[in-house]
Amino acid sequence: MKREQNSMFWNDHFKLGLFPPNVSGGMTSTAAPERWQATWEQNLKLAQAADRAGLDFLLPASRWIGYGGETGFQRSVLETIPWASAVLACTERITAFSTVYAPLFHPILAAMQMATIDQIGYGRFGLNVVCGWRPDEFEMFGTERDWHASRYDRAAEWIELVRGVWTNEDPFDYIGDHYRAIGAQGHPKPYGGTQPIVMNAGYSEAGRRFAAKHADFFFTNVFNLDDRAARELGAFRELAAANGRPDTTICLTAMIVSRDTRAEAEEYLDHYTRRHADPGAVELIIERMEVNVPAGREAQWRERIAASSGLGLIIGSHDEVAEQLAAFAAAGYGGAAVGLVNYLDELSVVSDEIIPRLEARGVRQPTT
Repeated sequence: MKREQNSMFWNDHFKLGLFPPNVSGGMTSTAAPERWQATWEQNLKLAQAADRAGLDFLLPASRWIGYGGETGFQRSVLETIPWASAVLACTERITAFSTVYAPLFHPILAAMQMATIDQIGYGRFGLNVVCGWRPDEFEMFGTERDWHASRYDRAAEWIELVRGVWTNEDPFDYIGDHYRAIGAQGHPKPYGGTQPIVMNAGYSEAGRRFAAKHADFFFTNVFNLDDRAARELGAFRELAAANGRPDTTICLTAMIVSRDTRAEAEEYLDHYTRRHADPGAVELIIERMEVNVPAGREAQWRERIAASSGLGLIIGSHDEVAEQLAAFAAAGYGGAAVGLVNYLDELSVVSDEIIPRLEARGVRQPTT
């Protein structure tokens, strides 16, 4: 696929993708009977349906240990490198990412795996590079988690070595503080003489510095378009420009609950977060994420965790949800990775209700 045909590279086009369909439960630690199981059969149907519907990307989560509870939230995970390879082999235009823990994959091995996937997808592969944060997952692999700032120094060397393998025709040497490679090489290169999209979703200051220097797409968590969000958006744009990346695309991550009316949307939110809660999973998420729950707001925070794993939540009628997304576009955000309780059941909400409204508002171009 030529870059001008790939909607991830279009200007004035609010990108929409699904996150994270490869893990059981997706973004929601709910015991609702329709909750997402994340089987390969479901993912295959979803990928092909999303491809036909004109969505821009599919973004998986990398998870090695789930969150327990009644449902075993995020216990079942389709590992993201073979997942992306299979998705791209079965679709025609949508971009598929792999979410790769840099400390757990040697960069030369990862570079070769990802170049192969990009060949399979004819240039539609994207890399979401992450550093990892859960101590129990690192313990399972028998490795120590880097201290917060130093792990991004390591990740910077990792992505430099990956890109070196992607771009150097001849063997090269790489000597860093964390990686040493003599005669590094890899063939074939990514498809068409280009490089895969690189994204990052670091929320800390160190993470933002890393993304500003190395990422084409930066995904962030934002709850409201308030003054703080505007300041953070502007600050990141300045930081990216200072690192020679003025065109970095900034996207948000959010759960979407969209129905014909706001009352119906709120009723469904109540259905999957309160009437069918999985409190065991919610408590373990809070523990693992080391969330400081404000005093007096414990119930509200637990509902937020159940609704969207603590990420953003966009709720309302189809018109209201489209208006909120259009407002993010007007503020300078370039797209959204959205979660749904059941991606297959609710895909038509995105494709038939939200996307046409965004196109009518002029913030998104037709892709089909």
